[in-house]
Amino acid sequence: RGRARAVYGRANDSLKGAADEDRVALLDAWRGFEAAARAAGDDAALLETVEGKVPRKVKRKRPRADDPDASEEYYAFVFPDDAAQPVNLKILEMAKKWKQAEQAKKQRVDG
Repeated sequence: RGRARAVYGRANDSLKGAADEDRVALLDAWRGFEAAARAAGDDAALLETVEGKVPRKVKRKRPRADDPDASEEYYAFVFPDDAAQPVNLKILEMAKKWKQAEQAKKQRVDG
């Protein structure tokens, strides 16, 4: 079972740049494997780890190619471990630095 988990992990890593549907299919298969392994007596934390990697389905809009004024809705997958999180963290970090600079500026004016 350990070898199978390693294969699933490598496959997940290699599919990060591929089509989202392929990665979702892999994660579904991996989740099924872990559910069967849990029923056979393996640790439940392994199943929870895989379920933490499963994406959520999000409805988005994009402009249509034939009519720029119209838009179409489509479903996209948002994976929890993709690189979008560091961007959000970067924004929060910049906001924190700005707040500290404003507080230092206020202390200089008041002090």
